[in-house]
Amino acid sequence: MAICIGIRSSRLLEAECLRNVEVIWLLGKLDAETSKPSPTSGRQPEALRGVNRQFTVLCRKLELFGGELLAIDGSKFGAVNARDQNFNAAKLQDLIERADAHLAEYLQALDSADVAEPGGTALTKNELARKIAALQEKQNWHKNCWRNWMREQKQIA
Repeated sequence: MAICIGIRSSRLLEAECLRNVEVIWLLGKLDAETSKPSPTSGRQPEALRGVNRQFTVLCRKLELFGGELLAIDGSKFGAVNARDQNFNAAKLQDLIERADAHLAEYLQALDSADVAEPGGTALTKNELARKIAALQEKQNWHKNCWRNWMREQKQIA
């Protein structure tokens, strides 16, 4: 109960036991003793677990729980939220469009270079194929990310 109303300190809990009428009623007018070690200090974790279980069972018997689904996930993961590592539908669509534009621009530059300078250090057919394949692979990766994101959104909804 103390956690529900935002009390995290044993001293504040003691003050609440003397001030809050609901807590006084719940405790049966028991008086807090400051000379004993605090049960929330971690010295008696088994006792706290037992009391918590008994309290939960009591609340279930008295039908105080509404039966709604409640999930608490205490997992902690290292996160990387760099701009180039996070995606949403709009960002993925923009990346795909930019890849299309970049590929078209690159092919146009190749065509204009061929017309303007017939000689010089031209790229070989294999080098051109590798560059085009790399751009298409990156575009396909962005499309796959976008499809996966859309699937996840449909599963969430």
